[in-house]
Amino acid sequence: LAAALPAPTYAGLQTNYLGSLPTGFNNNNSTNKVDYNVNDRNTLFVLFSHGHRTQSNSYRGAGNSLPLPYADTRLVDEVPTTAQIRHTFVASPTLINQVSYGFSRLWVPITNATIDGDWMNKAGVKGLPAGEAASSFPEVAFGGPNAVTGWRGTNSRAFTEALNNFTFQDNVQWTSGKHAVTVGVQIQWLQANERTNAYGSLATWNFSNTQTAGFDGRGTLQSSTGNSYASYLLGAVNGAGVTEDSGVGTGARYGTYAWWVQDNFKVNSKLTLNLGLRHDIMLPYKEVLDRVSFFNPSAPNPAAGGIPGILQFMGDGPNSCHCRTTIKTQYKNFGPRIGLNYALDAKTVEIGRAHV
Repeated sequence: LAAALPAPTYAGLQTNYLGSLPTGFNNNNSTNKVDYNVNDRNTLFVLFSHGHRTQSNSYRGAGNSLPLPYADTRLVDEVPTTAQIRHTFVASPTLINQVSYGFSRLWVPITNATIDGDWMNKAGVKGLPAGEAASSFPEVAFGGPNAVTGWRGTNSRAFTEALNNFTFQDNVQWTSGKHAVTVGVQIQWLQANERTNAYGSLATWNFSNTQTAGFDGRGTLQSSTGNSYASYLLGAVNGAGVTEDSGVGTGARYGTYAWWVQDNFKVNSKLTLNLGLRHDIMLPYKEVLDRVSFFNPSAPNPAAGGIPGILQFMGDGPNSCHCRTTIKTQYKNFGPRIGLNYALDAKTVEIGRAHV
């Protein structure tokens, strides 16, 4: 595993290597937009945008300056997509309705840059579960005095993420005399689909100076002695962890509802008031397949003689709460708004805003 380490660039046992890694990105994006005048009173707007951002090499702002396979880096694709359709209807010279429906998605598959190396098996470390634990270059941390730079790291791990947002919005604009009133509503459906340890497993290793440290005449460990890399060369692991969760994934679901009303009231030629009120209702988190557990401190535990306190699951299965969430929806999120524009003279305007 140490065979590919770069040669030192400076003399000495510490701070003896300074290197640089190339970074670069490729961006391919397209935006397509169509405006269609159906007639004098109806117009349509359609937008579609899609992009793909990739790395031009295997390095993405690596957490250390070591080259692969030691670099703390990963391969990241970022694929954003946005679409929207909007219809504007002019009911009269003083009344306009605008309704829209939009969708946005951010798809981010992240790959371990060393997953194809079968590193641990080739190094003779057998019995690790398939995935990053057995195939990728190990994630190794060194601690204690004179510790060397760690290999790989948390920025090297693979996972996938897909964030979706569906939005419906309608605005009605009405003008009458000194008043310009807007009334609107918005409904959003939000999804956050994530899977950690995309290859099904992960292994971490750490080495300390403790395993190679010396003792004084009274048998007390000398914590300033020893070296974590020497411990590594001897195979004296300080700590290790293996995680296997090939079936783990979460699909968060949210919903938000909002309505608002605002009046731009032109009091006189110098003063305009902006008066508004918005009400937001944010529904709590729900997992799409109820893959959530929680501690219920009040439910009796049959395994403990009925003493309150039990682990429960969402949904309607065994040991479940027969519910989708235990969080109550908050219905009191009101946000009043007040603002003013005042013309002190022909060249100066005073603007004030207040939100609660």
